[in-house]
Amino acid sequence: MKYGLLLKPEDCSPLGREILRYLEEHQMSMNSFAKKIGKTQDGVRWMCQKKANPTVSTIEKLAEALDLDSVTLNRIVYRNKLNQLVGKDNLDQMMDIYDGIYAVLRDSIENWPEEERPSESLLFDRAFKAVKSLQLPVAS
Repeated sequence: MKYGLLLKPEDCSPLGREILRYLEEHQMSMNSFAKKIGKTQDGVRWMCQKKANPTVSTIEKLAEALDLDSVTLNRIVYRNKLNQLVGKDNLDQMMDIYDGIYAVLRDSIENWPEEERPSESLLFDRAFKAVKSLQLPVAS
């Protein structure tokens, strides 16, 4: 049985492929998964699309639901966002810049009390916004 409601992996974003993999491995319907993360079935289907742009809080819910650590899932999501922004020809170079900004942000909060530190997802989002603000040529 197909659990991804006729979604093909090649039509999905990397996040969508992770969701489909999870549904297959756990023999779970998309509707059940949607309830698990507090979204609608249409919302989950949208997240599977290549141009999906899930929020920080949704990424955190997905990481928990998909049994993935937050850093892994955030890298999947933000690599896709950067690909949409700059295109595949510039993606590796932009990922290097992005990783550098993320590392600076992460290092800057290292000595903060645990309860005051932003989440990994928020750090990834801030790094993305910083890269986006550079106003580099975008993908056409």
